Amino acid sequence: MSLPAKRIGLIVAVLGLVLGLPSINRAGSILSVSIDGVVLAPGETGSGPGGTATFLGLRGTNGAVFSKDFTSINPIDITVTVDSGGLYSIDELLSPEALIRNHTRLPWKDFEFILMSAPTGSSFDSAVESPIPSERRFAEPVVTANLVTFAGGTVAINDSFRPLVTLNITGSGPASFTVRQLPTVPEPSSFVLLGMGVLSIAGIAWCCRPRAVYA
Repeated sequence: MSLPAKRIGLIVAVLGLVLGLPSINRAGSILSVSIDGVVLAPGETGSGPGGTATFLGLRGTNGAVFSKDFTSINPIDITVTVDSGGLYSIDELLSPEALIRNHTRLPWKDFEFILMSAPTGSSFDSAVESPIPSERRFAEPVVTANLVTFAGGTVAINDSFRPLVTLNITGSGPASFTVRQLPTVPEPSSFVLLGMGVLSIAGIAWCCRPRAVYA
């Protein structure tokens, strides 16, 4: 069975990021990364409304590797400054320490990467989750120009997952782009329906319980 062209392109891009191989979309270099305006050096941690993100370093010259700990259902915005246009990645996939952790006390039904700002014509290029089946939490991600959605699954409380997204940044000179990362949870109505179902089952079990027989 042949692989779709999009997935082949993603595999080639990932290999290029890991091995430093040249490619048609080869980017320049990441100059800096920041969270809420605070520039981070490798090993430093920044915070946003949703929690904290530790910048673990660069993968080659054009992949920024992070570990994130979400403590609330709010975003973490990461701004990356580069020296030219091309292919770049935000990576929690290729490093053992790189994870997105759910410490929000609520299960996530999906997770979004949103391109908040970038040079005109820039867009998400591709997205993938861990190649290890036991580490996958979602179905195939949906990629559009300004949004990547990992859905069709769940990240349980205190669980984690490993995504990698790539972006095509336009232009020939220095530029910056900002990617918002945001988990979402089931609608409140879903929790209400779940609670009603549990209560109904409990009620049926109570009604059907054995009754004591008195002489």
